[in-house]
Parts: sequence; C-alpha cells; structure tokens
Amino acid sequence: MIRKLFPVLAFVLLQPANGWACSCVEGRSVTKKADDASVVFVAKAIHVEQLEKPNSNEDYEAYPTSYLRTSFKLTELLKGTSGGTLEVFSFLLPGACGYSFTTGEEYLVFAFQKSSGFVSGNHLVTNSCSGNLRLSDAENELEILRGEYNR
Repeated sequence: MIRKLFPVLAFVLLQPANGWACSCVEGRSVTKKADDASVVFVAKAIHVEQLEKPNSNEDYEAYPTSYLRTSFKLTELLKGTSGGTLEVFSFLLPGACGYSFTTGEEYLVFAFQKSSGFVSGNHLVTNSCSGNLRLSDAENELEILRGEYNR
C-alpha cells in the first residue's frame, strides 16, 4: 500500500508553494496578435534595465517577480502612435510570461497600453504571449502586417 502511495505523496510534497506558469493561446494569427495590441512596431533595443520594484505600486505583491524596462529606437511603426523612442515593460521570468529583449537586437514588438498592474502610470507592456520576434525571424509576419496596416 505504501509503495502505491509514495509516488503520489512525493509529487504533492515536491510542488512549489507559490509557482507561476505561463500559458499562451496557441494558433493566433499575426493579424490577430496585432489587432489585440495597442502598438506594433519594428525597433532596436537600445537599453534593457532590470527593475526590482515598481514605482510605488501597492498591488506589487500580486506580481512576485522582477521586471524589465526596455528602451527602443523606433524603425517602423505598423500600428498605433508613438515617438522615436519607446519604453516597454515586461516581466523578467518566463514562468510569469516574461519576455527579455537583448540590447542591440532588432525586434518586431507587439505592446499594450497599460494603466494598472505591475507598473504604475500609463505604460506599454508586453509578454511572451504577445508575438514578439527578433527581426531576423519576422520576415513573413512583417509582410503580412505591412499589407494589413500600411494601406
């Protein structure tokens, strides 16, 4: 009897107490990802900064992870409005749907206007489910988006 219960007991006891898991909706088209986003753009990541604590956000306890603030130099705006430099926030940890950009790399970015959550104020945020791609991997997506949004 104990031999039969041991695997179940071990599984239950070895689970993390406060784990996060990211789960994305699979199969969304690039146009659906763009429709869902507030801003879609091509840009070069010029600065990535890890931030440990939001700007005096009382709801931070709901977000137990560090986050990133990435500054981009805009190359091409496909949807939305913006200036020449953009700041986008994302969680650091993949388990919290985090997305990490690399300084010097170019990306196709899908971002959302957010006025509450893990950063205070009105900011652009993104995550690993948004559809972000390195520019070198985004040729097909760019062709579709340019046809859809540059009419």
